[in-house]
Amino acid sequence: IENGLLDDDIAYWRDTLGALPPLAPFPTDRTPPAGTAGTLQQIDLELRDADLGRLRAFAGENGCSVYGALMTAFHVALYLRSGRRHQIVSANLSNRHHPALERTVGNYAD
Repeated sequence: IENGLLDDDIAYWRDTLGALPPLAPFPTDRTPPAGTAGTLQQIDLELRDADLGRLRAFAGENGCSVYGALMTAFHVALYLRSGRRHQIVSANLSNRHHPALERTVGNYAD
């Protein structure tokens, strides 16, 4: 990144995606710690075996991965809370254990 190898790619995505929408003013049930407003957060979730089985079945019936089903549900929840169709959600890279896949786009599921 430091040597400019990705400059063309970054410019392409900035042009393609355009300006980011403003942050949605989501209601919260608690005040965030001082200095953390607008920072990124991580949510860890563990599903019971029965729920994971139902989720896998749902994803399979709809031709998507479990990850895709969960991200879609998350986007729907954001829309229902904010009324905004367009949301920006960041997700960590997953299953990029092979060096040839490190710079690819998309989710890989085991």
